Amino acid sequence: MTASDERLSPATTGFILLACWVYVALAIAFAAFPVGLPRLFGGTALIFFGIGGLSFIATMALVYWPLSRGKPTYTAPAFLALLVTGIWLDNHGMRPVEGGAAAPVAQLPSVHAAGWAQERAAQGCPSGDAAPTLYVAAAGGGIRAAYWTARVLEELSVQLGRNFDCALFAMSGVSGGSLGVSAFAAVHQTLFATPVKDTPPAGGSSSQYLASHKLGQDFFSPAVAGLLFYDAVQRVFPIPVGALDRSRGLENAFADAFDDVTGSPFRKPLRALGAHAARTPMIFLNATIVEDGRRAIQANVNVEQFLDVYDLGCPRLPADRAPSTASISLAAAVHNSARFTYVSPAGRLKNLSDCTGKGPFSDARIVDGGYFENSGAATIVQLLSALDPSRQSHDTASAPQAQGQAGMRNGGGPRPVLLLIRNSPGTEPYCKGELADRQCLSLSTHRLERQPLSPGWLLPELTSPINALLTTREQRERLAVVAAAQAFRSRNGIVVEAYLPDLEKNQPEPPLGWSLSPEVRDNLNTSASTIVRGCKETLQDLFAGRALRDRCDDPSAATRAGDPQKALPGGAAGQLSR
Repeated sequence: MTASDERLSPATTGFILLACWVYVALAIAFAAFPVGLPRLFGGTALIFFGIGGLSFIATMALVYWPLSRGKPTYTAPAFLALLVTGIWLDNHGMRPVEGGAAAPVAQLPSVHAAGWAQERAAQGCPSGDAAPTLYVAAAGGGIRAAYWTARVLEELSVQLGRNFDCALFAMSGVSGGSLGVSAFAAVHQTLFATPVKDTPPAGGSSSQYLASHKLGQDFFSPAVAGLLFYDAVQRVFPIPVGALDRSRGLENAFADAFDDVTGSPFRKPLRALGAHAARTPMIFLNATIVEDGRRAIQANVNVEQFLDVYDLGCPRLPADRAPSTASISLAAAVHNSARFTYVSPAGRLKNLSDCTGKGPFSDARIVDGGYFENSGAATIVQLLSALDPSRQSHDTASAPQAQGQAGMRNGGGPRPVLLLIRNSPGTEPYCKGELADRQCLSLSTHRLERQPLSPGWLLPELTSPINALLTTREQRERLAVVAAAQAFRSRNGIVVEAYLPDLEKNQPEPPLGWSLSPEVRDNLNTSASTIVRGCKETLQDLFAGRALRDRCDDPSAATRAGDPQKALPGGAAGQLSR
């Protein structure tokens, strides 16, 4: 049989061409409607059609079609072409906000702290040495981290009311934690500009849980549509097209979720969030630079004082030399901190520098902040250092600014409180063993015992380096948490830990992706309610600046606090460690 006898029949050729056109049409449609249309299909269907379509087209075009003509497969040339074109086919740059709205100039943390402290005093908030100043470090972990972070903050706000609003000073997030703190700040931005109100009803309302409700949407389908359809088409297109960047799907999904919040905050720059409200907390979204592994921070304040980090909103650089992140939306800034491996691409930055104005200025790539450190606590430590009055002798801070060093306890002042929102089931707690004392408040539900270390059994010579990279990453997070906790303890502060619960075997595990089932959301809601309400009296004392109670782990505490739900197995195990 000759090669001509083996050529594809017209019907087969027509079917292949039809499949190609259907796939391309879907890719164009998803690029045009990157959020709503993918959600109509659903993530599972998109994975099926996307992988199936790519496999079918690649097999037919690179293998079956050339073999039917008596030629070798095109697999190797196609792979080589992808490698070569990948040099310039990078369509993952930063997109400025629509309309080119300029972000407000960022203040130094010390200046921001001064205004915050003055507004706090004017509102009649708790004062004195025991008055709390709350720093939040929200760890990464995809949508489960985002939802858990927002829900814990909302539960604290609902149960503690004005004293919590008075105390909230700074929030540092990584990956999903960045989305959680940004969602909470976006929903509560109007509160930062209004007088502090009295404690809301104990039962709360749906509007008080709006941030977590928004994060219950499907962010997975838009991400999958970008990955398997229109960004896949970009790989065979000869020039980079920004409209085919798969980042658009997730960023637009973030923005759409909060469009009905006042001012559409996720479509504006981070520094525009509560820019004219003195009580707006400092917000730090942590990312990682691929080329040198250093931390990059996107913040609503100037972080040039922070050691060995990139300030991605540096105000000292001229506009033509500023990093390309200076004018991006809050949705894009959150995505930079939460670029889930391979699902989201590495973002391309222009004019990356260390904020000195002298360079080096070069293109670089930005990835998830969890590559560097996953707790967000390292940035909190540097914030404490930047606010240290002993450092202000080098700066231009005035006397009122020096009085606004909100986190210091050297000679009196507000008591710093570190809230660690831990987002990995089975995370080793800080407040245990010799580190457990009266400065640790551990909020948790039922927790499983940490399994003892055991040597790897599957190809240890091959897997040991990979396992070492993964475990050392976890230990870097642990080291940052310990360093932050010790910094607060040295200032007579309090450390509060809120753990993602270890669920029972019959309960679904919170996923690392970008979508949560109703069952998982209900479990997280119940857990957040249990740990806060079960420890409500002690938390009320802490945030009111009163002497702390010794314990809050009585399983009946939730009932006394008016919790209509049953405690999780193991009770509300929050305690002020002795």
